[in-house]
Amino acid sequence: VALYFLFPAISYISLGESLPEIVFFSLPHNNMFYLMVQVLYVISALLGYPVQLFPAIRILENSKMLRYTLFDEKGKSKNPILRYSLRFGIICLMLMIVYTAKSFHLFVNLLGSCVFTYIGFILPILMYNKYFEGKIAESKL
Repeated sequence: VALYFLFPAISYISLGESLPEIVFFSLPHNNMFYLMVQVLYVISALLGYPVQLFPAIRILENSKMLRYTLFDEKGKSKNPILRYSLRFGIICLMLMIVYTAKSFHLFVNLLGSCVFTYIGFILPILMYNKYFEGKIAESKL
């Protein structure tokens, strides 16, 4: 956790207001280290995107609205073309959002402001209630 605070703090102290949104853009462009950092950044983005998208798509596919259209009673996919079309449509929608955003930084800020309240305050309570469902009794004061 300390590294998450230390590296940006040192970068901001050394570069000040001219610090770009993506910190490694401030590295010298003429050495092998910069190229290696860029390649590793691209690899992490390419490998991290499906990992983040998979749970969201599974939740959407298992929703009451789509579950009976996509799966049979045994849970086997009965309409794989519709299932892959849904995934492709979600990815295309996300691609259009990224292309229309003027700055990635602004898009991330907007997304964080919309989702933070739900993730930080509402979701933990819902998870607690779901986990302790049936075990929660009135406490004696």
